[in-house]
Amino acid sequence: MEQQLSEQEIAFLNGTEEQDESMALVVQANQQEVVSLESLEEANELVKVANEFIKQIKATFGPIREKAHQAHKEVIVQEKEKLAPFEKVKTIMSGKIAHYLAEEKRREQERIREEWEAEKKHLEAEQLKKAAEAAALGDDGEASMILSEKIEEKNIEVKPSEKTRKTKKVLGGAHLFETWKFEVVAESQIPREYLIPDLKLIGQIVRAQKEKTKIPGIRAYAEAGFKSK
Repeated sequence: MEQQLSEQEIAFLNGTEEQDESMALVVQANQQEVVSLESLEEANELVKVANEFIKQIKATFGPIREKAHQAHKEVIVQEKEKLAPFEKVKTIMSGKIAHYLAEEKRREQERIREEWEAEKKHLEAEQLKKAAEAAALGDDGEASMILSEKIEEKNIEVKPSEKTRKTKKVLGGAHLFETWKFEVVAESQIPREYLIPDLKLIGQIVRAQKEKTKIPGIRAYAEAGFKSK
């Protein structure tokens, strides 16, 4: 929904006089020192001038911001209404697809494990055969060396099944992913480096007790500020 600005709002937004004056005030603020009562009064007057401009700007932009905010809220509501049924379809089907893929992944891993174990047994049998042949020739050292060689998983190639390849083709770039989460089951056993201080509680105590704050590991300090009227 398009929002129309008033002539006064447009004039204010397009104006350059306020911009020139604002830059002049910034320069004046940078040059202004506060070293005496007289300069303090001058500095305070600058703050009052800035406050007046801030009031005018907020009075001008407030309605504009509110119009934009309302229009944005309306767009968001309409967008959510239009997206809702299709997002629901995605949620339903993604859950079903994830369950199917997880089960297929489990079966594929089981198949790979079985094939790896079968291949390992075959390689072990070949290893024993070679060791026996070496021993029969009287080369016990060679036989011992053959038997000492470990059969590692990296030396055994197990190719993906045809179903796995077809599944990847069907999904295109989509894929199953895992999101690892956690739950606290024994808070007292959690190492200190994984604990976060209660900054909100500490802040409340420091603001209440000020310089009298006594919390081990915490230093309370004050920062000076100035609040204009």
